[in-house]
Amino acid sequence: MLDAAPRETTRKRRKGYPSETRVKRGRRFVHGEKELVEKLGRNDTCPCGSARRFKTVLSTQRALRRRRTRPLLLGTESGR
Repeated sequence: MLDAAPRETTRKRRKGYPSETRVKRGRRFVHGEKELVEKLGRNDTCPCGSARRFKTVLSTQRALRRRRTRPLLLGTESGR
């Protein structure tokens, strides 16, 4: 067998400032001057450096928006 060099594990998501390849819906600011340019997952660490999860920081700063539910059927049963 050949002596192979040890492989370095890499992560798909980088910590810290995200890249600008996946920009979503304008800009958001967290903790003042820190700007988010990529959609982060709920369990990612906050880019402010507080080591808290992003969902806990963001939910305290703004109310969550929910989409309006759509009706399942377009017509009504009385119109038959």
